[in-house]
Amino acid sequence: MRKACAAVFAAVLLLGLVTATPARQPDPETTAGVAASPVPTADKALLWEITAADAEPSFLFGTIHSEDPRVLDLPAAVERALRESQSFTMEVLLDELSADTATISMVFADDRTLATVTGADLAHEAIELLTERGIPPQLGRRLKPWAAMMTLSVPPPKTGLFLDMTLYLAAKRQGKRVFGLETINEQLESLDGIPMAEQVVLLQETIASYPALMSMLDKMIAAYLARDLSALVDLSHEFGPQDAKARDVFMSRLINQRNHRLTDRMIPRLEEGNAFIAVGALHLPGSDGVLQLLRERGYTVTAAY
Repeated sequence: MRKACAAVFAAVLLLGLVTATPARQPDPETTAGVAASPVPTADKALLWEITAADAEPSFLFGTIHSEDPRVLDLPAAVERALRESQSFTMEVLLDELSADTATISMVFADDRTLATVTGADLAHEAIELLTERGIPPQLGRRLKPWAAMMTLSVPPPKTGLFLDMTLYLAAKRQGKRVFGLETINEQLESLDGIPMAEQVVLLQETIASYPALMSMLDKMIAAYLARDLSALVDLSHEFGPQDAKARDVFMSRLINQRNHRLTDRMIPRLEEGNAFIAVGALHLPGSDGVLQLLRERGYTVTAAY
């Protein structure tokens, strides 16, 4: 049971539909024509130099939560920015995570079950798919809809060495100070605070689109390798929640609201200067994205790779 809880927890850490991709072999059809642009542009860059008048430049890197070896093969510009930085910051410090405490948020603490809030048919479909993932039915029946949805939105982790973990381990080996922008409880609250009706809709849509999951993830990783933030946004809309209300709630709580928190909390690192900060790539673009929020705070934001 403990291993199964950890599997659910690992899925939750990926924060879902719009940011996760699996470790897979390159697909010629999805990687054709997506070679990275030789010169970074405003919508085709993952590494950004952040400068202010009174501090050394820092770098902000957009990640994708993937084990794919093509993603883990860091470009020289990213390796250099990380190596030469004085500190490393990520969304959540991985050595602060606890599957035991996180599981409390993922399961009902009262007499409710997945079936009592979603209906027997939807719960049955969800539990069958969860069982295929190695989640025992006794746990699946107790999961909240958002936890079941998250688990079914990403492939089971194989190595656990997704991009964020790879960067974190490299920073630790290099003896850097490491920081987190959020706590795991804050990330979990972003999901747990979704109204129950929208949680049910999100689970319904996830199960309905489950057969297309791998195709969607292949397209996301192709866009990421092309450093195409606009394409990533378009794909998140295409494959994300289709119900208007559920989509608005999901994107507001998991992306937009968190963008402001992430930006506020990276300011101390930027004021120190020479920092390397890694956040999910979909937090970067848009009028409420981290890049624009930094510009509004007076920082100069320049595409670096």
